[in-house]
Amino acid sequence: MKQLPKLNLERQRIPDRFTTRAHHSLEQAKLLVAVLWLVLTPAGAALAQERSSLERREKPALSYLFISPNTHEGLTLNDALINLASPEESAIISQIKDAGCRLGLRPVVFKSIGSWSDGAEHSTVSRTTTDTETLRYLSARLGNFARQKMVLTFHRDHSGSARLYVVRLNRRRSITAATRELDRDQIPNRTIVPLRSQLRIYIVDLTGDLLKKTQTAARHLGGSLTATQGTANLTGDENDRDRAQAIFQREMSSYESSHPPLRNCSGTKP
Repeated sequence: MKQLPKLNLERQRIPDRFTTRAHHSLEQAKLLVAVLWLVLTPAGAALAQERSSLERREKPALSYLFISPNTHEGLTLNDALINLASPEESAIISQIKDAGCRLGLRPVVFKSIGSWSDGAEHSTVSRTTTDTETLRYLSARLGNFARQKMVLTFHRDHSGSARLYVVRLNRRRSITAATRELDRDQIPNRTIVPLRSQLRIYIVDLTGDLLKKTQTAARHLGGSLTATQGTANLTGDENDRDRAQAIFQREMSSYESSHPPLRNCSGTKP
């Protein structure tokens, strides 16, 4: 019987182009399997949704909350100044800090005067770093606590159409004189923070149309002006206090149903 020739079993080198092509095909197959797993399995779909949610989640940014504890009508500027030392002013500041703690925030709170052309009220300005969803919840929670009609927030956002102007007066000016000047310069709504060495005036421009007037006011007052771009939101109902409470409560329920329970910061229920 004729003997068959021996086979050469030595490993031969495959040309690089074939190796690369095979490697790419394998990687594509792995990717296809991964995509099918994400689409076709419940666990994969849940993971994909979670990753998508994380990608869309807004990064925290500088935020402001403007809220008064006042529920009375017809206060004068002098009334508002006296009420800065009132129990209700202390109570709203305590609530702001407590609510901030429960949300993992550390708000800095200032006593302030909410001022407009024909009235005033004692109020607060809070500064913190958070996202708009949490900021809306914080405003609703505090608006509900203080039985407010409206609560104003501002969130820094480079794509926003609103502006927050801050006028800083280098030396202490009379609040009365400052409000008169703001009236003359047609700044209808403003919040004034009386600090030890200066007055700080916050003006939220919902539509971005008050820049020139604010520049004029800052020049007349002899102060410096800074502007921050962002989004502003008024939550509540300016005409009906009870209807505003219903709005606040819906905002609270919506947030609490889709987020982990709030922290317990003071030994009481959230």
